[in-house]
Amino acid sequence: GVTGNSSGNVMAKAADTVIAVGTRFSDFTTASKSLFRDDVKMVTINTSRFDAYKLDAVKMVADAKLGIEALGEELRKIGYKSSYTTEIKAAKADWDAEMKRLADYRYDDNFEPLIKGFNGGVKHMVLIGRDGPLLAEAADKSGFKDYSYGSDMEDCVKKAMEIAEPGDTVLLSPACASWDMYDNFEQRGNHFKEIVARLGS
Repeated sequence: GVTGNSSGNVMAKAADTVIAVGTRFSDFTTASKSLFRDDVKMVTINTSRFDAYKLDAVKMVADAKLGIEALGEELRKIGYKSSYTTEIKAAKADWDAEMKRLADYRYDDNFEPLIKGFNGGVKHMVLIGRDGPLLAEAADKSGFKDYSYGSDMEDCVKKAMEIAEPGDTVLLSPACASWDMYDNFEQRGNHFKEIVARLGS
């Protein structure tokens, strides 16, 4: 998200050079530029000329992937070597530890209002992940018995396709975070789309 994460923010604050890819450098994102060193050098890669020119950056108006590849090639030509040693590894370890803490945190989830809100609009649930049993418990209490379990995302999609009839909609409908299975919501959604595209072809 726009606020980043603690490890990335710590490194960005200490960096003497920041390569900004596709960012608009809004005041909210940069805390009105106070998140960076006073002497920081900015390099921007952006398809928007307007955003690429912000913060007096060395600018590259280009596609993100092509721009990064071109920049990497030029740096290799001059034999550039980063001064980082263990900083990136340490920052990643800190963030991994924080993600584990968040993934292990258990909310006092009450899924009954969610189940009761189906109001006849849901035919069947295929449950997955750590909190699947909590959803099943809420379904039982709410009188909704049409559910089953999937072993993983692909198994869920296969079962949903078997149950669905013409006119039905198979929906990826996360009721909570999936940190026990995915790094983030984007990875989860992309995996679902990839499976649907493969099985439906």
